[in-house]
Amino acid sequence: MPYARRLEIAYNRKSDQLGNDVDVVVYGEFDSETDLAAYKAHDLYQEAIRRVRPLRELRFAAGYELSTDVHFDGAAGLRQIARCSRPSGRN
Repeated sequence: MPYARRLEIAYNRKSDQLGNDVDVVVYGEFDSETDLAAYKAHDLYQEAIRRVRPLRELRFAAGYELSTDVHFDGAAGLRQIARCSRPSGRN
């Protein structure tokens, strides 16, 4: 698929006691927002959406930028995430 640095589609193998609503996972990596937009505009993507959308009951999406959004360095990284996740006005 053009524009994607990496694109994977697989069955979800995780069994979770809190819920197993996700059965297929699509994972993609893009070098830029421009590449992501071009990927979404591509005819193959549009055809896949046309075929898959009527079959799905639920959809989850997530996005992040590795260079700016991901901050993890063991326990120190977890503390940093906890600080960033607190509602405003709380320490």
